[in-house]
Amino acid sequence: MTTTQPLRQDRTDLDDRDEDILFERVTRRAHIKGPRVGDFCIMKTGETRRFTHDWGDALQVTVRDQAGSFYFASTGNLDYSGSLDPAIRKTNLEECEGLREGAVWFFHHNEHRAHNGVAAMIPCRVYREIDVAVAPEFEDVVAPEIVPVTEDIVFDEKDAALLGTAMRFRSLVFKPLVGDYVILASGEVRRLAFAYSNRFQITTPRFACSFHLHDVGTMSCSGAFPESVPTADLEDAGFTRAARAWIFHHGRSGGGRGVDVVLPVRVWREVVR
Repeated sequence: MTTTQPLRQDRTDLDDRDEDILFERVTRRAHIKGPRVGDFCIMKTGETRRFTHDWGDALQVTVRDQAGSFYFASTGNLDYSGSLDPAIRKTNLEECEGLREGAVWFFHHNEHRAHNGVAAMIPCRVYREIDVAVAPEFEDVVAPEIVPVTEDIVFDEKDAALLGTAMRFRSLVFKPLVGDYVILASGEVRRLAFAYSNRFQITTPRFACSFHLHDVGTMSCSGAFPESVPTADLEDAGFTRAARAWIFHHGRSGGGRGVDVVLPVRVWREVVR
């Protein structure tokens, strides 16, 4: 199993005052419900990691074979310094019986200054990553009304013609494209946000994203998308679904010239091999 050891070289000779500080923080930490930063996670691969950042609905974990450190705050929470791997949704975590000791550090006598850290071990909960299938849910979209050609920044007949051209170009491509939907192995539905040579970054419910539809049918995504899926794990689901995007009114770029559109995009299914 892989564990993360602190990068810091802190003192381990806690005196009575440090022990009191440690006891107070451990007590406060025990009242925090659910998985916490610093708790352990047994991955589906069998590896053991620690949680590093809490997004509310998911937790990122430590990176295999890379060190980091956990600062023990007065609130009972831990703050992690180091590299982070992608997040695991809390619905895919199951608490295990028993506790496990994890390394932390805090300031000697709570005096915040350089080279004044002391290291300690505290009890941490242990969770197991599990598969929880959910029914795919696609975004609810409504196509905008088409109005006669106008210079007002609204979706009009000229924009509809531009949309039709982009859709025809897009329909000729039989591989995953940015803007397509992907049904993850968990059943969650995301959209492909950025393409690499062998993988796609995907949208996440935690961050809003927008898709600009180009006149040749490709899309570019603006937003944050920390997770990804290998292209080799994507299989055509055999159907399309309506999705949101935007184009420049009458094809002329400029600030405030975007109009919302709705178009069909392919749906892909993640098949973990």
